[in-house]
Amino acid sequence: MTLYLNLRQGALGYGLREVPDPLEGDGLVARPTLKRLEHRDFAARLDNRSVVFAVHGFNVSYDRGLRSVARLEAALKPLLPADFVVVGVLWPGDFLIPAINYPGEWRDAVEGGRHLALYADTWLRGARDLHFLSHSLGGRLALEATARLGRKAGQVCLTAPATDDDCLESPYDASVRNARGLTYLASKRDMVLKAAYRIGDWAGDLFFGDDDAATRGALGWHGARWPRTDQPGVQGEQIAKADNYGHGSYFPPGKPGEAISLQQSRVATYVAQFLRGGPARW
Repeated sequence: MTLYLNLRQGALGYGLREVPDPLEGDGLVARPTLKRLEHRDFAARLDNRSVVFAVHGFNVSYDRGLRSVARLEAALKPLLPADFVVVGVLWPGDFLIPAINYPGEWRDAVEGGRHLALYADTWLRGARDLHFLSHSLGGRLALEATARLGRKAGQVCLTAPATDDDCLESPYDASVRNARGLTYLASKRDMVLKAAYRIGDWAGDLFFGDDDAATRGALGWHGARWPRTDQPGVQGEQIAKADNYGHGSYFPPGKPGEAISLQQSRVATYVAQFLRGGPARW
C-alpha cells in the first residue's frame, strides 16, 4: 500500500487543493482505489521515518500518477533502509489543451510546492528527514517546497527537470542552501526538453507571468549553467547520448500493465544511492 498527498481538486485538472489530502491505496493494480486518512493518522505513519516525496511531472493524470509512484516505490524499497517511506505527491499538471495549458502550469507547480512545505511544517514535524524526488515540471514543485521548508531538507533529486539551466543560482539558490544535497539527471537525447520546453517557457514568460529567463534552456537537457562551478552541495549528472535517455526514461510508466524499463531501474539505483547519502555513481 502506497501513501500519497493529493494536491488535486479533482481527478482531471480543477486546480490545486490548498491543504493536501492524505491517501492510501494499492497503486500497482489497474484500477487503484484509495482511502482518505486523517492528518494525525497520516503523520503518525511518518514519525521517525525518512520520507521521500515523489513528485510526478506534467501530462500525468491522476490514475497514472498513482501507478507511476507505486511502481517507483516498489523499485526503491529493496534499495533503501527500512525506515524510508515513499509518499507520492499528486498535483494537477494535466495536458488539458495541447500546447496551450503547459505554459501556465508552472503556477500550479510553484503553488503546490508552497502548500506541500506548509503541510510538512504543520503535520510532519515528527519525520526524521524530508527528501524530494521529482520528474520534469515536478522539479519546480520540489525546489519550491525545499526552499520554503521551515527546516533543512534532506536529499533533493531532480530527474529531467523542466526548469531553467541557471535556476540553482537564482531563484532556487535558496533550495540548494536548505538541502543537505541536491542532484539532477540531464540528457541531450531528451527532445521534449530540447524543443518543447523552450517554446513553452517563452510562452509562460510572455503570457502567463513566469519570471524566469525565456532564453534559457532546461536544466534537464544540458545541465546547470551558473557563474560558479563549485556550488557546494550540488551534484549533476549529464547522461551520455549513447544511453539514449528520453523524457520518459526516468519515472516508471503509469499505464496499466506496463513494466518498468531497464533505464528506469537504473535511475532508481542512482536515486537510492543519493538518498542514502551517497556517493551516487551513474
